[in-house]
Amino acid sequence: MREIVLSPTKTSQGTVENEPVRVYDTTGPYTDPHFEPDVERGRTRRGRGL
Repeated sequence: MREIVLSPTKTSQGTVENEPVRVYDTTGPYTDPHFEPDVERGRTRRGRGL
C-alpha cells in the first residue's frame, strides 16, 4: 500500500483540506527506500512468487 498526500483544494468559499488517499502499490520493492538492489545476485525467491 502507498499513501498519497493531497494538496488542499482552493474553492470560492476558501481552502478545503483533502484526506490522503491509500492505493495498492504494484511497483515492487524498488519504491522501498530501504531496498538495496543487487543486479549481480538477481531476484529473491519471494520476488519470483515462489
